Amino acid sequence: MPVYVDLAAVGIIGSVFLFRWALAGGPRTSAATKANLGPAFESRRLQDDPLRQRLLARFARVPMLRSTDELSRRIARAGLSWRATDVQLFKITAVLVATVLGLLLWVATRSATVLLLFAFAGVIAVILPEARISSRGDERQRLLELQLPDILDRLTVSMEAGLGFDSALAHVVTEKEGPGYDEFRRVLQDLQLGVPRDVALTSLSERTTVRDLRIVVSAILQSGKYGLPLAEVLRVQTAELRDKRWTRAQEIAMKIPVKILLPLIFCILPTLFLVIIGPAFFRISKIF
Repeated sequence: MPVYVDLAAVGIIGSVFLFRWALAGGPRTSAATKANLGPAFESRRLQDDPLRQRLLARFARVPMLRSTDELSRRIARAGLSWRATDVQLFKITAVLVATVLGLLLWVATRSATVLLLFAFAGVIAVILPEARISSRGDERQRLLELQLPDILDRLTVSMEAGLGFDSALAHVVTEKEGPGYDEFRRVLQDLQLGVPRDVALTSLSERTTVRDLRIVVSAILQSGKYGLPLAEVLRVQTAELRDKRWTRAQEIAMKIPVKILLPLIFCILPTLFLVIIGPAFFRISKIF
């Protein structure tokens, strides 16, 4: 058996163990605790595994790797249960595995195509997690923006009925599911753990890219600072959000005729003319 076959087998087996190590679960911690700890959980996990810490430190300046804190924030916005360190180690492992196996097969076959294929596979393995995080994050933020007026409306009604902010929030988040309810449920968990309301709401604002939610959080913080009635502030913010949602719906509706114009001209009208005028054209051609 050729030597390069043995080397390839060793490389593949080593790659499997390397991927298993890169995606190892680490300390057993519940998903809710990981979500609340955030970057603190990542740093604790790195302290428990010095080898991971050294490896990430070596590759910290590589352009394909983001900082752990930034990646943790993007993963939190996407609502995924991934860990930033696992994603980074997966990228490093994918590039190393693709490089080693590509070089081994290139030595065996002397084919540049094989080397390019493995290089392309390594690039895809690096891009896929980022693409997944970005697409899931954008979709989740869009759904959060749609759910925000309903959440604030329920919260306002509950507070006007005599409940406090914490009790009203607990009543609202237990009724439905969705990205918006998940984020406010996390705020409630922070409050139950003893986190001050200002800190919990500020963390909510930092976990999202929805501009309307940040405006609402700023209004709530200012109402607590200046002693304004929170229920009235929420009612005003809810009315503004509903007006904005209605305006966005009108904008989308007004764009529909423009978007449908090209399909109408190049697809629907030619087919319609062919069906209507086609038989008459064939009959006239037979006469002449």
